Formats: sequence, C-alpha cells, structure tokens
Amino acid sequence: MTRPEVVRIVCAAVLAISASMTTATQGTQQIALSQQTHQVFELDAGSPLHVFTLTVGMSRVLTLDVTSKVSAVNVEILTPSGAPIDPALVERFTVGPGEVPPLGALLFEEGFHVQTQVDSPAAGTWTVRVTLPAGVTTAFGNISAFVTGGLSAGVTMSRPSYQVSDTAVVALVAFRDGVPVTGATVRANVYVAGLGAAPAIVTLLDDGQNEDIAAGDGVYSGGITGLAPGHYVVSAVAQLGDDQATGATNFDVTAAMARLAETEVDAGLDTNGDGLFEWIGVNIGVAVDTAATYEIFVSLRSSSNSSELTAAARAMLAGGSQSVQVRFSATDIRRVLAADGPWEIRDVRLVPIATDGIATGVVADRIDELGLTGAYSLAQLQRPITQIVAGVAEHGIDTNGNGLFDLLQTTFQVDTLRAGSYTWRVG
Repeated sequence: MTRPEVVRIVCAAVLAISASMTTATQGTQQIALSQQTHQVFELDAGSPLHVFTLTVGMSRVLTLDVTSKVSAVNVEILTPSGAPIDPALVERFTVGPGEVPPLGALLFEEGFHVQTQVDSPAAGTWTVRVTLPAGVTTAFGNISAFVTGGLSAGVTMSRPSYQVSDTAVVALVAFRDGVPVTGATVRANVYVAGLGAAPAIVTLLDDGQNEDIAAGDGVYSGGITGLAPGHYVVSAVAQLGDDQATGATNFDVTAAMARLAETEVDAGLDTNGDGLFEWIGVNIGVAVDTAATYEIFVSLRSSSNSSELTAAARAMLAGGSQSVQVRFSATDIRRVLAADGPWEIRDVRLVPIATDGIATGVVADRIDELGLTGAYSLAQLQRPITQIVAGVAEHGIDTNGNGLFDLLQTTFQVDTLRAGSYTWRVG
C-alpha cells in the first residue's frame, strides 16, 4: 500500500466502568482511556485457588470486583505490603437476574459479588486470592479491576482489518489526568487468538516518524508487517517510571483480495436526452486479487455547507484492474448537498460481501479523501418542469379603504423548463 497508514484519534475521558472501543477505522475516532483488567476463573477440587495480581501506579481510585456465578466464593484482597485490606472497605452482595442494570454495567452483572473501592491506593502489586468455600465442589466467575487517575491508556488499530501485504498500525494513547504523556516506554504484544504461540513484540514510539503522525502528542504508534490471515489480539503496556497502564484491542487479517487504485473519473449522466443530468457517476479504480462480489461506498461533501451524501454500488469483480461506478441521483444532490460543485470525494470504502473465509464487516481498503468532482452546478441537474423559487412574499390588500384587509396577496417566482400556461393552487 503506497499511502501512509496513520491513526487519527480524539481522546475522551470516560468512566472506568465504560467499555473500551476495540473497533477502529482510518477516520477520527474516540478512545476510552482507563486501566481495565478482566480475568476469568474456574475452581474445583483439583484447583481450589485462583490468584490475580495487578500493578497499580499513582492513581486516584482502585475498584475491584469478584463475581461468581454458581455460589459465593472466598475472596482475600492483599495490599502491596501483603496486608489484607480493611474489611470495612469490602462489600458483599448478590445481583439476581431481574436486577441487572439495563446498560449491562460490569460491576453489577448477575451473580455473587465481592467488591471494594480504594481511594488513593498504594502503588505496587495488589493481589486477589479466590478460593472454594467448604462444601462447594465447583465455582466459576470473573475478576474485574478498574484504575482511575494517574497513568491511563487506550489501544486501537488504524483499521479493523488488513490484507496480508498491508502494514497493520497499532497505537497506544497515554494520558495522565487529562494531559498527554511523553517519554513513556511502550510495547505491544501481538498474537493470533487461540493458538497459544509466543506473541510478536512491537515497540511503539511517539516520535512523529513512520506510522506515528505527530511527536509528543501522547499517541505511541508502530507498524506490524508479514502477518498471516487470522484474528489477532493486541495487548500493549505503557511504562513511565513506577507507573504502568495497559490496554488491548483486536483486528483481522485476510488473504489478498482487492485494493482501491486511488483513481476516479466522474461524469454527468443524461439518461433521457433532455440536456440535464439525472445522475452524477463517480468511477472508482479497483485492483482485484481475488474475484468476489464487492461493495464500494463513496461520500460527496459540499465544502460550502458541510453537507454529505453517501451512495454505494455492488458488483461482481474479476481479477485485474477495473473501475466501479457509484451513482448519485440529481434529486439527492439537490436535497442533501444543495450547493454547486465541485464536491469533495471522501470516505471511499471497498467491502467484500461476506462469504466463506471472509468475516462480516471486513473493509478490504479505504481512502479518506480522493480529490474533487467536476464543477457541476445545480442548474445542470434534472429537476421538475416547474419549480417555485425560494422567497415567497405575502401582503394584505384593503379594497374598500376601511383599514381592514379584504385580500391576502401571495407573490412568488417560478422557474420553468419550457414556456406554457400553468396553474398553481395555494392552500
């Protein structure tokens, strides 16, 4: 791919219980910044103990929640010094099926809960020990940890999917109390989900070079090449002194399929020969490796009023270089864009239709900006034979001079395509 892959991000402060965004695109996106860790456990007579550890830096609040599904479990929470947490800070409660909040908050899912919230937690390694109670043979559930304040991180990809020859771009966003963090050491572990193989380690930098779009903005980026088809998981860690924050995301890699050729030709289409365009056709160049049915989405945007219109076309494409025409109707252009061209050609996406081996929602390729259309005017577009020009005027008429209106006169301008006799009714 010749054009650079970068991640453009708008950072958003969020509550710790909010779910992080893991689906990404090449456009601007929001990344939830918080330290969140989730781990499942399963206990039985052969494995009656599960130990969870969490490294906490300088933070405002630490929230821990242990949820078991079958029965209550024994939970011991140890501070970095090894001492048990103050029992007064630990709350035990049960959430029944009908009591789960409609938003599905993780801290209040169905089950038996042991939960604590610690203000200004001590820095270091916190430990949660979960054991089977007497008389219980099995138990399973999950441990959730949320750290707010201090160093926070969110992780995203430049796209949700790539082809085998692409460079996958991963970025970690590091902030401390709303301020971008510079000078951190950031590493990403990338591995294929479910295989258990050793992860590839990628160093992420905030130096404005290669895949990183700007230096010193708290966004640490790096490229990953040579990936085989599969579903990948990314776990990234930011280290700044004694502080550490983690984040995770995932993405897909597909076999070589097709690419946008970064070319377009547009033209007005007069389908009835009356001299006006019923359509504006935008032809997008495509280079196809794997024959399949594809959809191309294209948006036109008016620079004068920022209105945007999207259209799509579906086609069965054979291998090789070709073009696909996406048509915009004159009616929609008049209604939505409502301004003369040229219009910006934006957000061009090439999407294979889901078949065997192709996941739903995979974007084969995408271009944010692809230039301008020709300078079409609204007067060139098809329209009704007659139309009333904006600017209707009304005034009252006093026919007998008594100071009261006897008639209401409405005046308006009419634009017609051909001369003739016309009648309008005003309700």
